[in-house]
Amino acid sequence: MKYRASTPPYTHNLLRLVAELPWKDEAGSQRMEAMERLNSHYIESRYTEDIAELTRVLTDTEAERLLESARELFEWIKARL
Repeated sequence: MKYRASTPPYTHNLLRLVAELPWKDEAGSQRMEAMERLNSHYIESRYTEDIAELTRVLTDTEAERLLESARELFEWIKARL
C-alpha cells in the first residue's frame, strides 16, 4: 500500500504483483523468468491431488534452484520497500 492508494490485488501470481509496482521495469528478464517458474510450481502444488505428482517430477536440484530464486527475489523486493 506504500506505492498505491488501494489494496494490492488478492493473488499469489508473482508476475501480477510485481506488475503493480513502480519499479517493475527493474526486474529484468532473469527475475521475470524466475517468477514465472515459481508461479507454475505454486499453481501445481496448490491442489492436494497434484502434490504427489509434483514431488515425483521435481528433482532435488530443481527444488534447490527454485529456493535460491525465491531467496534472491525476496531480497530484491525487500531492498526496494
